[in-house]
Amino acid sequence: MPVRRGMTRATVSAVADEEGFTASELELMTPNERHQLINSRVVTDLSLVDPTFLRRVQAKGRVLLESRGVLDSHD
Repeated sequence: MPVRRGMTRATVSAVADEEGFTASELELMTPNERHQLINSRVVTDLSLVDPTFLRRVQAKGRVLLESRGVLDSHD
């Protein structure tokens, strides 16, 4: 898997290790099965996220919020 902008090699490795599903396979699943599959891959505990990646995402989020006037750049 090529490393996309914003992805670390560790992130790519973790994504590459996960089993992928084709559209055909997903179509065979019930809506509930698809929902459970997606939910099983969502990380909600930030302590499990690579700290370097998390800092980059937080910094980019701050820049976006400041550029839209949601946050004051001095906060």
